[in-house]
Amino acid sequence: MLSSIQDLALFVQVAELRSFVMAGKQMGVSASAVGKRISRMEARLQVTLFKRTTRSITLTAEGRHLLERALGLLQELDSIQHELGASLTQAKGKLRISLPPISDVFLDHFAQFNSLYPDIELELDYSDKLVDIIEDGFDFALRTGADGDHALKAVKAIKLGSFRRVMVASEAYLAQHGAPRDIGDLLRHKCLHYRSPNTGKVEAWHLGHDDAIQLPPSLVCNSIEARKHFALKGLGIAYLPDISIARELREGKLTLVLPQLANDDIPVSVLWSRNKRETARHKAFIDFFDGIKIDAALKPG
Repeated sequence: MLSSIQDLALFVQVAELRSFVMAGKQMGVSASAVGKRISRMEARLQVTLFKRTTRSITLTAEGRHLLERALGLLQELDSIQHELGASLTQAKGKLRISLPPISDVFLDHFAQFNSLYPDIELELDYSDKLVDIIEDGFDFALRTGADGDHALKAVKAIKLGSFRRVMVASEAYLAQHGAPRDIGDLLRHKCLHYRSPNTGKVEAWHLGHDDAIQLPPSLVCNSIEARKHFALKGLGIAYLPDISIARELREGKLTLVLPQLANDDIPVSVLWSRNKRETARHKAFIDFFDGIKIDAALKPG
């Protein structure tokens, strides 16, 4: 394929200069070498491209047709090479990013990134499912927890910080049902639970230094936003990432329940393929998120 492109470029030079000698000088080869390559090209295409005399060469009808098509093709190839070269030096193009729906706070960071790099198109895919960033074609993934990807040799990671899962309820719920005084007291309360789309299991609550506790559910769903909404409506106690309800805690819409039991620090990281070639847009994203730390910025208090 490469030799065919080079032959096309040589053919265009000969056609435009109407001279094997001049074309050879332009391409850095001898006139006889040019003639032999054109002859091989004609044999391969089974057409005559040039009418040759001792004084001049002129294009045949087939030669004129090939010249028209070759000029367009070579121009397109040059454009492609320019675009690919620009992608390595200019921050532009698309980035596909997988991220968990743990908090809309990340939206502020993506908005800032978009303002800094307006030529980069962001495609954000929110999902609780554990995607394969290589097989599923993602440039980056924001992940929570110590899943297996962190240990893979094919994956690089930047730790952004960590969060804790906490129990929260509305003042209306606590006024009606009372505030639980200890873990055992939770058994008489309405608990809003989460079912993992990866395992299909209802998430256990990790409280204090005891093993994970399975509390009787009054509602089960696979959405953080839904559980937060139901907690705000006074339907029960929810076990949520603190970064997902930081604003509601500051505004007094939700109240921490037994906060001394929240002790599970869950890491948040940005992952990407070690084997993926880093273009300017990839480097811009890595450098931007390498400067973000979520601990102090997102934790309630």
